[in-house]
Amino acid sequence: MIRELSIYALRALSPEERISYGYRVLVMRRWSRGISWREIDAWLPEAGPTLQLLQTWQQAGISWHDFECVYLFEQELLSSCTLRLPHAARQEYQGCATDLLLDLEQRHGVVTLLCHEAEGPCHRFTLKERLEHLQRTLIPQEGEDAKYSEDGGLERA
Repeated sequence: MIRELSIYALRALSPEERISYGYRVLVMRRWSRGISWREIDAWLPEAGPTLQLLQTWQQAGISWHDFECVYLFEQELLSSCTLRLPHAARQEYQGCATDLLLDLEQRHGVVTLLCHEAEGPCHRFTLKERLEHLQRTLIPQEGEDAKYSEDGGLERA
């Protein structure tokens, strides 16, 4: 299951409530002030929009629809990404951020996409929708076998 939440909404939850949010991944290009490693399990900067795209949208240079289209295109162009973990550990991944997030969901059951935006529009909603679409097209139907790549990740159909 893929979930999304603002980092600030996560803070308001009790420790018991946080458990249902599973593996918490910060999906912002830059680390935002005030975020602590205690609140997240990993940081995947490449899952965020490029700074140029974000600035163009913030300056009203493009519509939200155009932002989403360019953002998803940027995500598909990625050939590798780095999952940053606490204590300066890193895991290099050969594939785009969406593939890595789907792999994390397979491993952990629940992955929550975190960002600092309290409400929409926010790329985490777009990313969640994309991941759910990929799940519907990648996850085998009953009676089918999953297709995995040599590195253990799900292959695209």
